[in-house]
This record gives sequence, structure tokens and C-alpha cells, in this order.
Amino acid sequence: MNISSPSCGMTMPNETYGPDELLTRASSSYSEYRNARSSHVSPMAFPQGMHTFARPVVSASDMPPETVRAVADHIGDWADRLDEHCRGDLDPVRARIDFRELPSDVALLANDVLGQGEVSAIIDSDPVTLIQETAFAGLWRVVSLDDAGVVVSDHTEIGRFPSVVSRRLRDEPRWSLPDSAVAGVRSAVAGVLAELRPHLESGIWVEDAQPHVVALTLLPLSQDDIMWMAQAFGVGSAVILSRGYGNCRITSTRVQNLWWVQYFNSEDKMILNTLEVAAVPDAAQAAPEDLLASAARLRDWAKELTVP
Repeated sequence: MNISSPSCGMTMPNETYGPDELLTRASSSYSEYRNARSSHVSPMAFPQGMHTFARPVVSASDMPPETVRAVADHIGDWADRLDEHCRGDLDPVRARIDFRELPSDVALLANDVLGQGEVSAIIDSDPVTLIQETAFAGLWRVVSLDDAGVVVSDHTEIGRFPSVVSRRLRDEPRWSLPDSAVAGVRSAVAGVLAELRPHLESGIWVEDAQPHVVALTLLPLSQDDIMWMAQAFGVGSAVILSRGYGNCRITSTRVQNLWWVQYFNSEDKMILNTLEVAAVPDAAQAAPEDLLASAARLRDWAKELTVP
């Protein structure tokens, strides 16, 4: 994908990534996460750096007028679908648009217009699926690869987070939450298990359900305690990176709806280690008000592209 990476209000130079490069970057982040997951540090404040919207860099001037008009039409359509989602009446079929069905020149310019947002993810199962938020919150790019790294699907999806994550995780073999009475479990770990259990057993989680967070950093847990939980919960197939506030790394566990959510400072040191019970953690999802703002920004883009 040819993507422009906005960060902290500044437009960064374009970088070109093919599916292989994206997979390598995501897999590398996954390895970093697994290495860092067992770290335990003293409690500190949340990261204060904030991602702000920056328009992607586009080069429409050298494109044929009919290509620009086609892209402007697609942008307007995305804006309409974002509005439908916010009203709660977006048909799930209309939430997705197959990028491979677009003419190559339209897809190229649309790719530049979409840009790159602050959240990316990988589902490391068959097929491997890469997810990238566009510069417009609530509008996502979802690409799946076969074993040879060949793209088998490529679409945009509208929503707070792509539905493929929850759907694929539901199909995975799941582990049960360990019994807090197991021999050798310290009281602090038993307390965490006791707090998690009623929330995990409360039923099927839906998109807007209220998450439950356990801030492990604030508890008297040792490194061995963290390692015990890491092994007991297992490593799931979904890994998410969110750069909205500092650097947040999220990974699913083998326990249904249980996630590790960890925050790192600019020096890549963990400053907050949490467990979250949710279909998808809040830190990964686009806020409803951001979807409305994205619809307005997309309409502005469509108008600017069609101005002579």
C-alpha cells in the first residue's frame, strides 16, 4: 500500500509497503509485544502525546479528470456510509467495499486519499489478515493474505473496528479462566482471577458493551505473577497497535474476550499494564464522534478534488 502517515499534525513522507513488508512489520511488532508483555513497572501517568488529524498527501493533478471524479464519488459514498453507521442503519453489506473491484488508477488515487491512521492490527491465523485504520477514523483497510503472501481479499470497512477480528476470535479454540484455587497461585493473582471471572462469564460481548479493566500495574504483583498469568491465559492470534496516546499494544489471549492492553512511553518502556474484558478494547476503536468528523472531512476532500 502506498500510504501517507500523519502524526501529531504533521504530514510525514510517503512510504511504500507491499503485503510482504506489511506482514513483516506487523509480525515484528507482535514479537516485540510478546517480549514486552511480561514486564512489570511502577505505576505512572498515561502517555500524553496525542495523534491529531493530518490530511494525507495526494497527487491528483496528474490524474485524468474522470479518475479524479470517480475517486470523489467514492469519497462521498464513504461519507454517506459513515453517516448511516452513526445513525445505526448501515446495512452490514454496505459497510464493506471491495478495493480490488476498483479500476487500477482509481484505486491508486483512492489509496493516497485514504492515508494512514493511528491503529494497525494483524490476525495471525489462516488467512493472515492485516488491518490499517485510514486517516479517517472509522474507515479501515482490511487485507488478507494466503500462505504465499498473495492478497486474497482487500476491502475497506466502516465501523468502530473491523468486524473480522471479533468474528475470527470467536472461531478460535478457547481456554477457560484458571481456577484461583490452583496450588501455588498467590493471593494477588487469585484476586485478579476473581475480579475477571464474573465479567467473562456475563455472556456474549457486543460492540458497545461496557469493558472491564484491571490495572495490573497498580497491584502488588511480582514478575513471576505476571508470567504465570501470561502462560495461563495463552497468546491469541490478534495483535493491535494504537498510537493515539503514546504507544498502546494490545493482544488477544486464548480466553474469550480477555486482552492484554499495555501502554509504553516514547522510550518504549511500559508505563501501564492492564487486562481488559471486551469484544475489542476501547483503545483500538474509533470513537462515535470521530466517525461523524470523518464523514465531514471526506466530503471536504470530495469537494476539493472536483474543484477545477
